[in-house]
This record gives sequence, structure tokens and C-alpha cells, in this order.
Amino acid sequence: MMEQTIIHQIDGLHNNRMQSVGAKLRRRCETLCVVTIKTKILFFLFAGFVCTATAGTYVETQRIPIAEIQSVDKRSFFIVKTEEGPIWIIYRAPKVVDHLLSNPAPTADPNNLLRSKRQDIFVVRPKCSCTGRTATYLEPGHLWLTGIMPAGFICEEDVSFYDMSGRVVSSTCEAKDFEVPRYKVIDGKYIEIDPTNT
Repeated sequence: MMEQTIIHQIDGLHNNRMQSVGAKLRRRCETLCVVTIKTKILFFLFAGFVCTATAGTYVETQRIPIAEIQSVDKRSFFIVKTEEGPIWIIYRAPKVVDHLLSNPAPTADPNNLLRSKRQDIFVVRPKCSCTGRTATYLEPGHLWLTGIMPAGFICEEDVSFYDMSGRVVSSTCEAKDFEVPRYKVIDGKYIEIDPTNT
């Protein structure tokens, strides 16, 4: 009888200790879950702020002076609206051009590394082939590009990165390179978007 009582007491102590340990584990998990959720929320809020910091300037004309393209703020670019999606005209700084020439993307054509008529100006329709979404321009020095490339693009929906020639650098969905629309350089003074692109 005495032995059964001792055994019950030991079982009771064991159960109480296990319940205590279990409660501590649950509290630890709940704390970790809350911290994880808060971290994710803060990350997405921060990411949203960073990505929306870059904005383009819409133009009504399809002929843009090269001098204006060269003098535009590094965080901006010109946008021409078309039925197939916006066409962007972006200035490429010398360090961006140098990077494209010395670090070509996997799909790069050795005979056409820059995919442009001028080294310093890039005309592109930055539409992701996987999602149909217009990508976000990441200007020179952007946090997300540290150690990767000086400037580029990202499709935020599938997290595909593109360089400043519109070529895929990394993708989660086998994305294709951006389309380079038809355009002309007029008298060395203007970039003119071909109206047949619309």
C-alpha cells in the first residue's frame, strides 16, 4: 500500500513537471511566433517603402530629348504609355555600363551586351513574362542590389531580378528577358519611340 502511494506521488510530480515544461515550451513558441510575425510585417513594410521610393515621369510625347534623359534624377526615368504596357527610358551611368560589359547575364549575347543604340540610355518594356507585372526599377546604390549589381529591376511578385540590359539575373519562375521595343536615335539629340509599338 505504502509502495503504491509513493508511486502515485512520483507520477504526480512527474506529470506536474511535464506540464510545467510543456507550458514553458508553449509560451516560448507563442513568443517566437509573435516575433516572427512582427519581423515579417516590418520587413514587408520596409520593402514596400524601399520599392515605392522610385518613380518614373510620364510623358505624352514619344520623342524625348537625350539631354533631359541624361540630366534626370537617378531615382527617376521617363515612361511612355502603350497598349502593351509602359516603355521606360532610363539613363545608365558609366559604372552601370561597365558592370554590364564585364559581368554579362547568363542569357547575354556577346555581340549585343547592352541591348541599346546608346550605351548611356536604355529603352525597355520591363514586363515580367511569368506574372505580366511591370517590374520595379532599383536605382544605383539600392539596398537590395548590394554585392549583386549597381542598378537593375525586380519583379516583386516572383522575386526575379534583371540587370540594366533587361536580362534575367535570377528568377524563381524561369522568367524571360525584358522586351526592348523599337525606337530611334534622332540626330543624336532625341530618343523616339516607334509608334508601331503601341
